[in-house]
Amino acid sequence: MQGLLEMMRIPYTGSGILASALAMNKAVSRQIFRQNGLPVPRSVFLADPPGGGIDLRKIPFPLPVVVKPCQEGSSVGVTIISHAGDFPPAAEKAFAYGGGILVEEYIKGREIQVGVLDDAALGAIEIVPKVEFYNYEAKYTDGLAEHLFPAPLPKGITRRLWTWGFRPTGSWAVKGARGLTFSTGSPENSSSWR
Repeated sequence: MQGLLEMMRIPYTGSGILASALAMNKAVSRQIFRQNGLPVPRSVFLADPPGGGIDLRKIPFPLPVVVKPCQEGSSVGVTIISHAGDFPPAAEKAFAYGGGILVEEYIKGREIQVGVLDDAALGAIEIVPKVEFYNYEAKYTDGLAEHLFPAPLPKGITRRLWTWGFRPTGSWAVKGARGLTFSTGSPENSSSWR
């Protein structure tokens, strides 16, 4: 979108072409998060569907896993699988969006989103979906998720999430408004970037 706006010489707010492209590519953004010291779930990037199928024994973490298109947002094409037999259709669904897929360690826990505007943390909100996870349907259908603001977290955990929310953005010229999602199993002792 940013590239189109720049070609048409239409001013816009927020991040430019490179920062937006890096942020939308889950494999690249996770690598940047890791380099900035953020806890990130283990993952495997698959550029193309391998001939003969994917051998789940080569995935270096156990089921359940999250299968997602590498370059989509709003949980489009995301599936959480707990049984090996569910993996081929989940991978096929994710590959259909193009750009490869990410197979990621599943972190069961609370979903916390941190809003950042330029250099200010706007707060943390807990998302409580009424379906399996905060999927596309839950994001855009009234009543399928509860939003708790401010997130009911100890102040120290909230501050840690805010600190993590600022950490990666300086390294790739992200600017303006952005939202960062964390999945916390037990907020007192673990968090992972998702």
